Amino acid sequence: MISLIKGSIPYCTFPRIAKGPAATSLALQYQLNHTQWWPEEKMREFQLKQFGNLLRHAIETVPFYQQKYQSLGISSIEKIDQYTFSNIPIISRKEVQEFQADIVSSAIPQDHGRVGKASTSGSTGRPVEVSTTELSTLMWKAFTLREHLWFKRDMSKKLAAIRYAPHGTAESTDRPCSKGWGMSTDAAFETGASAFLNSNVDIRAQADWLIRENPEYIMSHPSNILALGEHFLEKGLRIPNLLEFRSHGEPVTEKLRDVILSAFGVKITDIYSTVELGYLALQCPENDHYHVQSEGCILEILDDDDKPCAPGEIGRVVVTPLHNFASPLIRYELGDYAQVGEKCSCGRGLPVIKQVLGRVRNMVQLPDGGQIWPEFGFADFADITAIKQVQLIQHSFDLIEAKIAVTSSLSDEDEDRLLKLWRRNFRHNFDIEFTYVDEIPRGPRGKFEDFVCNIRRN
Repeated sequence: MISLIKGSIPYCTFPRIAKGPAATSLALQYQLNHTQWWPEEKMREFQLKQFGNLLRHAIETVPFYQQKYQSLGISSIEKIDQYTFSNIPIISRKEVQEFQADIVSSAIPQDHGRVGKASTSGSTGRPVEVSTTELSTLMWKAFTLREHLWFKRDMSKKLAAIRYAPHGTAESTDRPCSKGWGMSTDAAFETGASAFLNSNVDIRAQADWLIRENPEYIMSHPSNILALGEHFLEKGLRIPNLLEFRSHGEPVTEKLRDVILSAFGVKITDIYSTVELGYLALQCPENDHYHVQSEGCILEILDDDDKPCAPGEIGRVVVTPLHNFASPLIRYELGDYAQVGEKCSCGRGLPVIKQVLGRVRNMVQLPDGGQIWPEFGFADFADITAIKQVQLIQHSFDLIEAKIAVTSSLSDEDEDRLLKLWRRNFRHNFDIEFTYVDEIPRGPRGKFEDFVCNIRRN
């Protein structure tokens, strides 16, 4: 890895001495390499100091917080401790969408660099748009590089990405490779080639492209990776150089991990991030669970009473990014659910998320007011080989549409099995209507949701 560091001093190839962005990037990694081992108490102390800077800035310069906090009697806060932090009101995604302009600071610190924009896909309706700075982008780059270093990737090798791009963009499988892996790595390291393809390209064409490119690393959405794995298994195909799959944007299931291991003989590494918040958690290098990126955000998993969940419990994800002073998001309820994990055997002090489960709209709504996570029972109908894709859409408290892409018609017995399975798993005698399609399209930014609830919650 040292041989890939970009040196800035002529005739000095060892040791390599970096300047400018390369030096900044490496200096951040030096700090992150130490802070990952801190105990939670020490990390929280430093987080709250940084949060104090953010909160005071928001109270002084952000109209949304000035109004919201004034009505609650919060005009200035001298000391920030855990009690004070926990009593600051949570803001919703709907509020951020409604008051987007008022969440932008009127006095963004000049030293935080140029101001940009980041917008979500709008998969739950209206997109969320926030302003960003070079500082918040720098933290994004730092966690990207940390993830590469955690997994000891050889950055001189080829990286292929199959992700969302606007229609008509990057759809040709004959595009030449680019030099470098991207701005997060290239500031400090000499990296190998990268190749990019739009995820709306047919899976068969994606497979042919990957075989030709023969990359060591592939990044894509979990649903797209699953489709690739199933195609490669069915056709008996291989990518000789492949070392690892990387995923982001959707929950990763055990089924996906098993398929990728069977199809390619490699593991899948997942990232938990959002456009508006940046990196939230990275998969542990030694386990399948995730470590919160506490140097960049305060991430809470809360129960229905806004109390922290204990290990094993599932709760709402509430996040405070610590370095975006352009559009501060303070205790922002993302709309995701996650499960708290136990302390990690790897020794890192960073909090553990056992699994990221998805959004509120991915939960089954029961007539009695309850809600549960949809357990599809994929293993129970894996022998129905005609099924390519399944998406369940809850239209009412009694009706679920089962949208199924098949290679041939299902028998009455197959449909009856699925009805019984889903009614049992969803704990209600739902009316389930079958709709057969050739293919189930992905949503915005190429993401796929296997369960969608269209019931509006009060």
